[in-house]
Amino acid sequence: MRVSRTVICPGNANRLIATEMTHSFLTTFVERVERERLNLHGIVISRAGSVLAEHHFIPEAPHVLRSISKSFTSCAVGIAEAEGVLSLDDRAADFFSAGQRCGADVRMSDLTVRHLLQMAHGRTAPVMMSDQRAVIADTDWVRFYLTAPLQVSPGARFCYDTGATYLLSAVLQEVTRETLLSYLTPRLFEPLGIVDPRWESCPQGRTLGGAGLFLSVSDLNRFGRLLLQRGRWQGTELVPERYLEQATTKQIDTGHETSGVDWTLGYGYQFWVCRHGAYRGDGSGGQFCIVLPKLDAVIAITAWESRMQMILDAVWEAILPGL
Repeated sequence: MRVSRTVICPGNANRLIATEMTHSFLTTFVERVERERLNLHGIVISRAGSVLAEHHFIPEAPHVLRSISKSFTSCAVGIAEAEGVLSLDDRAADFFSAGQRCGADVRMSDLTVRHLLQMAHGRTAPVMMSDQRAVIADTDWVRFYLTAPLQVSPGARFCYDTGATYLLSAVLQEVTRETLLSYLTPRLFEPLGIVDPRWESCPQGRTLGGAGLFLSVSDLNRFGRLLLQRGRWQGTELVPERYLEQATTKQIDTGHETSGVDWTLGYGYQFWVCRHGAYRGDGSGGQFCIVLPKLDAVIAITAWESRMQMILDAVWEAILPGL
């Protein structure tokens, strides 16, 4: 297989050196990114299990993935379910002490692990996005999330909130007696060859879950290849295939979302459904792990760019025709 690589000359982030033969679709994509002044950091494209092309706008290093962290947490839930330590229909509040639940809306007792995975937690506005978390730094985040007011019954509607994923991380810590990061290290990170991953924690020491994971764009592409291979890596099932089939297909409607067309096509279990038969994990600032089963391809992107739909449009229009 021909491999195209565009790499950075060490010590000079602005000097690009093309090695081997550059695929025309990668050239077209890079030229479009530069023309539209999209602030991308790196892209790695793989197909049929091998890296096909990559381009690094800045030297590759561990990069904050923002909400792609949620997709890793989802995989941890699938693994834990297979190990028999929890069920998707378990009631989330039951995992925590009476003191942490005290004063919660009675409807909170109906909130399940599945609802959290679907972002159907019973609120019509988020309560634990990044700016909101800064305000509650000195409180018990589990208690805060369980007692924040509900507007609708759990399961009634989609509302994107990092707090839902944080509570999943807290549930996993309760049932496994180790942090989410510790739990996933031997089960996912080490088999994928991801060394010493960094993942931010809350003031109580729980892995953030919904954000704060740092990996390189190449690490992210390997995660996408694991998903593309239905949870298998080098002949070993790391994430249950049955769970991933549910997690990466539409479980709830997101039609009211205004971020762009690729945010209106549905949500699985911490994964977005998008065009062209694809699904993805994504994070604010332009972090993407796009899985294209029909093309046997994965596209991983790191960036610091608010115009995320423009990045996806560039992928669909510049890269897909070449694949």
